[in-house]
Amino acid sequence: MRPELADYIRHYVRRVIGFTIPVEDSPEPCAIYKPRQVLQLPISEPTLGEFLGEEFVANASRELLFSIVVGLAYHESAHLLSGEANDTKPAILNNVICDSNDFNFTPQTWPGSIPFTISLNNTTYEQSTDLKKMPLKTKRQKLSALLGIAINFMRKRRVKFNGKDVRSLPKSHTLHKTFEKLKPIAKEARKAEIKDRPKLVKRLFKVLKDFWIEEERKKQKQAGSGGDKGQGKKSGKSSASNLTPEMVDKIAKSSGFGNRKLSKSDAAKLQKLAERNGVLDKYREAMRKVEKDIAKESVERMHSCIEKPYDLEEQKETAPGIPDINESIVGEVRNSLRPMLFQRTIKRMAPSVVGERFSPSHFHEIKTNPKEARVRKEVRRIARIIDETSIILCFDRSGSMAEGAKEEVTIQIASTLYKALSTIPRVKAQVLGFDDVPQLIKGKKSVSLDTVLRRIPVGLSAQGGTNFSLALKECLRLAKEIPAHKKLVIILTDGDLRGELSIEDLLQYADTYNIKVICIGVQGSDELELREYFSKERVIYVERIHDLPAKLKQVTLSNI
Repeated sequence: MRPELADYIRHYVRRVIGFTIPVEDSPEPCAIYKPRQVLQLPISEPTLGEFLGEEFVANASRELLFSIVVGLAYHESAHLLSGEANDTKPAILNNVICDSNDFNFTPQTWPGSIPFTISLNNTTYEQSTDLKKMPLKTKRQKLSALLGIAINFMRKRRVKFNGKDVRSLPKSHTLHKTFEKLKPIAKEARKAEIKDRPKLVKRLFKVLKDFWIEEERKKQKQAGSGGDKGQGKKSGKSSASNLTPEMVDKIAKSSGFGNRKLSKSDAAKLQKLAERNGVLDKYREAMRKVEKDIAKESVERMHSCIEKPYDLEEQKETAPGIPDINESIVGEVRNSLRPMLFQRTIKRMAPSVVGERFSPSHFHEIKTNPKEARVRKEVRRIARIIDETSIILCFDRSGSMAEGAKEEVTIQIASTLYKALSTIPRVKAQVLGFDDVPQLIKGKKSVSLDTVLRRIPVGLSAQGGTNFSLALKECLRLAKEIPAHKKLVIILTDGDLRGELSIEDLLQYADTYNIKVICIGVQGSDELELREYFSKERVIYVERIHDLPAKLKQVTLSNI
């Protein structure tokens, strides 16, 4: 089954970014430290619609949405990696790390997320281009430039100045003195352990605070004793994390995306840009890898569970009579299933060479050509013929099956299917019933047809609760154990899919071992819900036994 976007993101955060903490669905992306570490990201369609705009989400491809959320995931993960507690204010190093992450790592790896990450909170975009081109007239602009210097220096120990990467600014530059104080802190921040980072935050904050106070004194000195004290007091209280809202607005406008809800035209622009640059191909490949990893993990989870056999007891009790079976329907069912049960090939029937021996029929050749090697004949044999198809029939017998005619229809379907299959050569069938636990009605051992038909009404009498996933797990285990060219599980339910195991994981396990699973829904089941789990091609809905042949023919044509 194809994973949801949320599955891709959770797997990516866990396996690629390296976080084992929970990822919760939220329209407000953030990193939570206390009382436990949690990443909150918009990972479902409703929350993405609330966060980006429903029109944008409806028209954007999965790969594009994936790229945007991955960009957010890197940003929010950086908050946690910074090691700063919530009470460390202002979280300058935290913001430095996250902004650096947005500008350097995320866009290079996920170019499709560039316009979006730029519009969030990157206050250092211009500086990452060239520090000399940035206006440095106000103390707020200077502080923003210092944050940019810290980000870029922490990344590669250089900053962009006048078109060149330099380790130091000219001594005449207005930020030279403060930059020299930031350099050792930035160097330590590159290699500092998480427990040491709060100390670096305080050191960084002290340098920037001293710079801010010094700039304030210069301003007051220039303005004289009647300077704008109120403005200085107000500015002094501003936190470093929101000092340049004008720049954020400017960047958002220049990138074409702001904090507004994105529209259909925005989706088209971003989609076109990503396709032109080959970005979406990269995302598709990444998502294919993630999908394979998810499938592999799913199978590994199921291995330990399925390999442990449940203690299945074969039913011995029988009913006094055989259920009424319509022979014409049996024939139709047989013809409907036959194309799916057989897929013979020449290779399958090819004999195996096991050696050579002397051939008396060629003795005259030895007499006439004594110098030639003796003529020998290849000895071939046909390997032991295994069953063409193994089928596991599994039927719901929970208490809810007693309502209406469901129990009667189920017994008719079970009897008809088994009788149809029992007359097909090289096809072996086992029959189970399940409520809270599965029970074997007919196992691998040979039992007469009449005996099985008498067991079915007893074995499928409605009783108990429902554990659908346990029953499906046992069906897959039985199918995997039996040697056969083709393996098929047919499971019938009235719609209650409860159980302690994941149906998605079980179906992924079935796909891995090439076991086809077909679900028959009877009255009370939701056909749409069944299709969500099993896919449209593997679900049929039957209310009357007469509907069975046509429905089976339909599903057979979809699966051969």
